[in-house]
Amino acid sequence: MIDPAMQDLISSLIAIPYPEREDIIRKIKLFAQSDAKQHQTIIHTNPYGRPLTHFLPKLSRLDLVHCDFTGVGYEWDGPHYAVVWNVNPAFDSVTVIPTTSESREEYPNIFSVGQIPGLPLGKTTLLVSDTTTVSRKRLSEIKYQHPKRGLINARIPNAWLDRIFQAMAINFTNEMTFQEFVMRNTGVAMPDDLALLSAWRYTPIRAVYEATVNVAHFRIWNQDNYHTAQFLLPKQQISISIKQQLIRELFSIDIAVRSVAQARYQSLYHSQ
Repeated sequence: MIDPAMQDLISSLIAIPYPEREDIIRKIKLFAQSDAKQHQTIIHTNPYGRPLTHFLPKLSRLDLVHCDFTGVGYEWDGPHYAVVWNVNPAFDSVTVIPTTSESREEYPNIFSVGQIPGLPLGKTTLLVSDTTTVSRKRLSEIKYQHPKRGLINARIPNAWLDRIFQAMAINFTNEMTFQEFVMRNTGVAMPDDLALLSAWRYTPIRAVYEATVNVAHFRIWNQDNYHTAQFLLPKQQISISIKQQLIRELFSIDIAVRSVAQARYQSLYHSQ
């Protein structure tokens, strides 16, 4: 006799047209296979003699893992690489940042970290915008043979920590980036040096703008020391929307568009 819950599931699946039904069945199978796994644990004893259960695999922040994202969302229904973000050995759940090898336009919460040892050739892009929490049952470690250190876990270099923290602040606490500040809070004025905008573009900041002297005072959102930047007004009248479009074009993925925008910036803000 078929279990009533199973019968309800079968009836629901039969009512779904092909090929959607086949895709849903695939997802159910992957989900069931992951969820049916037994938890892997080890027992430690704390200084007071009490046993502590630690879940496996043993993971650390920035470790790369292979993750079955079944049921997490449309794009992530299947196996993908991910970066460990928050992990506690006493809990099964792990917060991970999905990655992709596909070329993506850079955003405050989507950016490339280059080629990572232990992964297939090609650049790895972090999708901080899609950060999620999964069971360790869905994770497997990625190890590779380091020429000097032997078999080790694949990891994102620590140098990327600040960039990830900044992406988290922008994505989850709605901090304003330097580019947003320039687009929204300085009227038609632009920094007198484009290198400043490029360097600080996606940094979360707190800032004030003195329109009387065209100067911005800003700091990184979680730091106290302020920086000062001189801004310039355009040599001819333009609207804020035109300035905003200019900024977007200055960072276009199209080299030709960027080149034209840079010339336009020079003409508007620096030509005599």
